[in-house]
Amino acid sequence: MATKSRLTFLDTALGEQGYVTTDVLIAAAENKDYRRAQVAALYAVAIAYDSGHVEWPAANKAILERWSLAGLEWIKQRAWAGVKANGHGQGTASPEFE
Repeated sequence: MATKSRLTFLDTALGEQGYVTTDVLIAAAENKDYRRAQVAALYAVAIAYDSGHVEWPAANKAILERWSLAGLEWIKQRAWAGVKANGHGQGTASPEFE
């Protein structure tokens, strides 16, 4: 996984639908080959291009089951930093994702 480019990773993770869903985030959190940074990248895409396909409590629960609350907070902070750095402002999702 480490040798794949960022775009290849995102293309693979997003699949045919082309957007992040709850299932995509849960699968990423459960996949031991994915690191926190990769899950944070998917989380950022979900925030920036929120299409209403993410049930945030379910996605957050999957992340918490693999990592701690500190891990979830790290993923959220890294995702929001990516959203803002790429000019997406505050995105359309709530920063609390509740």
